[in-house]
Amino acid sequence: MAVLDCLENESYSVWYYGKEMEPSMESYHASKQGPAKAIIDCKVFLQVMSIACAGDTQCQDELSLAHISNTAIFPISQVYFPVLAHHLTSGMKLILARINWTFFVKEEMFDENLEAFLKALKHHFTDQPDPTEDKEGDSEKGDDTKLDETSDQKHFWERHFPAKQEVTWIEFRENFLQDYGDRLADNFEEEQRKWVINLIYRDIFDLNKTIDKKTYETFAAEDTSKDVNHFYNRVIDYAIGCFAMKEVFSMESSVRLTAVENLGSFHTPGVIRALLGFLDDGDPNLRAVAALALGRTGTKSAKVINRLVKECNDEDRLVRQSSSLSLGKLKAVKQVPVLLEMWYELLSIEDVQLDLKKRK
Repeated sequence: MAVLDCLENESYSVWYYGKEMEPSMESYHASKQGPAKAIIDCKVFLQVMSIACAGDTQCQDELSLAHISNTAIFPISQVYFPVLAHHLTSGMKLILARINWTFFVKEEMFDENLEAFLKALKHHFTDQPDPTEDKEGDSEKGDDTKLDETSDQKHFWERHFPAKQEVTWIEFRENFLQDYGDRLADNFEEEQRKWVINLIYRDIFDLNKTIDKKTYETFAAEDTSKDVNHFYNRVIDYAIGCFAMKEVFSMESSVRLTAVENLGSFHTPGVIRALLGFLDDGDPNLRAVAALALGRTGTKSAKVINRLVKECNDEDRLVRQSSSLSLGKLKAVKQVPVLLEMWYELLSIEDVQLDLKKRK
């Protein structure tokens, strides 16, 4: 509670479930979705980590929600990260490993670490560089997920395909695993490694058997020559986002309803891409939630609209209904004739099936 008291003394407005607060925050207590809504609305999410928290599903859901809503996450703990890491899910570990932590482990360093934490918080609000970055002491990153630079100082494409504008997917994958297979093994279990590679193939390169340099550079999103491992780091960031999205939108999630209702607040490209990816999931419940969520984002791109039209032919009724509702929410007027034709065909099939039942 010392950290909380200090934050309030510094005039920060702090909310946590169960605490009596001023009337302006009472709405968070009044609703079962209050904690999730508070996470979406807050400027900073302070994740107090312990071994018990590491294994708690609600903590996992709330951390994932903070991540996909682009809320700044500040983890603090009285236990060092290597101890906690054994109890974290892969998704939580990846999210927290790439963030600067403050560890209040040594009692004699409490005041010093508290001061460093407050400075980092202040600089977050003033958009200045964090003065605690790369400083020695009881504050550190959970893990170093960035690879050491290669000896030739060239980014991935230039290392392997310097004279080519396109390569086969098989060649690209083999070289990617050659460079980063060990790092993937350190962070992911075998099935998850396969999933990450599939993400690259499906989401980044749209299942194309030929990979072109322009698509590669578009995903990298900036001058990759500045960071020789920039593409790999972008892939991991994207994978983390997908892990978080799956956690938030799963049927067992404690924050799913609030996330869907508030998607308009954080319709980032990563969220849209992940939702589109969920439409290929084998779970019809997740496909339905993703279809409904896409409508909530307010994104009217041709890719989103066309995919929702396609989902109106899904084998699952709930997915079809969710997709239709989202198209209505997005006011996809141009798609009305296409939908009417699909519905007429569906009605005709149902009439035939009904007639056959009557004859029996």
